[in-house]
Amino acid sequence: MIPLIFCHGLASSRTTHSGSCRDLASHGYIVFTVDHHDGTAYYSKTISGTEEYWPLDQELLDIDYRAKQLAKREIEVDELIKDILKEDFL
Repeated sequence: MIPLIFCHGLASSRTTHSGSCRDLASHGYIVFTVDHHDGTAYYSKTISGTEEYWPLDQELLDIDYRAKQLAKREIEVDELIKDILKEDFL
């Protein structure tokens, strides 16, 4: 089985794409979906249970803002990959 990390788009969440992720899983992938804590999801919940509601009023073409969001996603995905690679994770 091959792990696959699925990242949602702007103004979305991991559950928005659950049908697509289910389809990928039906083909043998282990699909990990992430609610990013970069302000692109309208809602997210941390491991500790803290809930975040994100305003979606940021200018879509603000390149500096988007670069910061992308940097946050890189960190989150990197941490998930490290977790997946742990011997007892899967």
